Amino acid sequence: MGREWKADHDRASEALQPGKPAETDRLGLPSLTHFLTLDFVVVGNGGIAEVRAIKERIKTFLKTVLHLELSEEKTRITHVNQGFTFLGFHIQRVKSGGRWAVHLRPASKAKARIKEKLKFLTSRTWTWMDEYIRLNTLNAIVRGWATYYRHTSLITDIEEITRYTWHRYLSWLRRKHKGSRKGRLITAKTRIIHGRTRWVATIREGNKTLTTYQWLPTRHELRRNRYAQKGRAGFDHPYLRQETGAQVEYPCGETGPDESIYTLRIGVPNTSPNRREPLDIAERKLRAKMRDNFRCVRCGTRDHLHVHHTKGPRSHRPKALKTLCQTCHRGLHGYRQHPSTSWKAEMR
Repeated sequence: MGREWKADHDRASEALQPGKPAETDRLGLPSLTHFLTLDFVVVGNGGIAEVRAIKERIKTFLKTVLHLELSEEKTRITHVNQGFTFLGFHIQRVKSGGRWAVHLRPASKAKARIKEKLKFLTSRTWTWMDEYIRLNTLNAIVRGWATYYRHTSLITDIEEITRYTWHRYLSWLRRKHKGSRKGRLITAKTRIIHGRTRWVATIREGNKTLTTYQWLPTRHELRRNRYAQKGRAGFDHPYLRQETGAQVEYPCGETGPDESIYTLRIGVPNTSPNRREPLDIAERKLRAKMRDNFRCVRCGTRDHLHVHHTKGPRSHRPKALKTLCQTCHRGLHGYRQHPSTSWKAEMR
C-alpha cells in the first residue's frame, strides 16, 4: 500500500504544479490513501490480566467494526501512579500533602517546546524589533499557552513559563542595549502591577503613548478552575463550561495548544515578493494607527481597523500608510462584502 500511495502522490504532484489548475479529476488519477488516527485512553480498576483482555477486545472491535488497526508500538499499558501523556497533558496520581491525588499537568514536551519558541524570539536575531512589539508578541504566545493549560492542577507549571519569559526578555534587552547594566535595565523597565514585578514597554508617536506590560497568570488575568477530586454526582468538565467557551471544540481533538503559537511570528513582514515589507512593518502600522487616533480616516469608526497603502503595496513610508476600517478598506479596493468571509478580514 505504501508503494501505491507514493506512485499516486508523485502523479498528483505533477498535476498540481505551481501556476496550473488542479487536473486530478481530468487525468483520472486514483484517490490518494487517507489515514485516520484515533487517540483514546481506556481507564479501569481491574488487574493486569483484565486490562490485557480489554485491550484484545478493543483491538478486535477496531478491526472488525471500524476496519482500523491498533498500533502496538503506540499502545501502552501503564499504572496511573506512573502516569501517562494525552493531548498534551500529563496525568499521574501522586501523594501530595499526605493524601493521594490525580494531577493534571502540562506534558514535559509541551513545556520544552514553548521554551524553545520563546528562546528563539528573544535571541540576538530579533534585537532590531521595537520593545513594545516584542513584549506584545511574547504576551500573545505565553497567554495562549497558559489558556490551554488553565485548568491544570498546579499553577507552578504556568509560572515556570512566565518566569522563563521574564529572564529571556531581560537577556534580549541586554543584547539590544549593549553596555547596559542588568540592574539599571530592571529598574528602568519594570513596574509592580497587581503585586507582581513585570516588564513594561512603551511606544510613542507624536503626543500619544501606548504602554504594555508583561502578562502573568494572576487572578485578574487568568481564570482557572481545578478539576474536582471527589463527588458521587460528578462535576462539569471545566473546559466545557459556558463561561470558558463551551461552544468551541477545545481541547477535544487537540494534541496541545493551538499550533499557531509555535508557527506564527507576530511582527514579521509578509514574505510575498510583491510587497517587499520592511522588518519593522508591524511597528509602522501601529504608528500609523496612533497618528490617526485609532480611527478610520474616512468614516471615523474605531472598529476592525486596517492600514491602507496609499502608494501601492510596495510603498511603506509612514506618509503612505492610512488607517481605514474594514468596510472602507475593502470598498476602496473594490472588494464585495460577503458575510461568510468578513471574519477573515478581521483577523488580518
